[in-house]
Amino acid sequence: IPETYSPCPCASGKKFKFCCQKAFNDIGLAMCEAQDGRLNEALGYMKQAEEKVGSTAEIVCRTAVCWSYFDQNKFQFFLNEAIGLNPKHPRLNYILGIESVAKKEYEKAL
Repeated sequence: IPETYSPCPCASGKKFKFCCQKAFNDIGLAMCEAQDGRLNEALGYMKQAEEKVGSTAEIVCRTAVCWSYFDQNKFQFFLNEAIGLNPKHPRLNYILGIESVAKKEYEKAL
């Protein structure tokens, strides 16, 4: 868990307290629900997170992660949405890098 006044890990340029901290618990619960095969519950938590901080790249990217367990087309849709919001988002680029390696597109991954 980031320190309250540390830079937010979503790369927004804001302090964690003024950015993703309000949604941190909901995001964590959503990730657990998705991993356990409960999409509707995961999306419910992501909706709560979005209501607290808005439709940020972090929220949209995490929504993509929820969908990654269930529907690859929705997963890709939300990744593209996140790119539009912040193409330098760290988690988004990590996911895109993993996908590129899986496709053996190593230069793209770098």
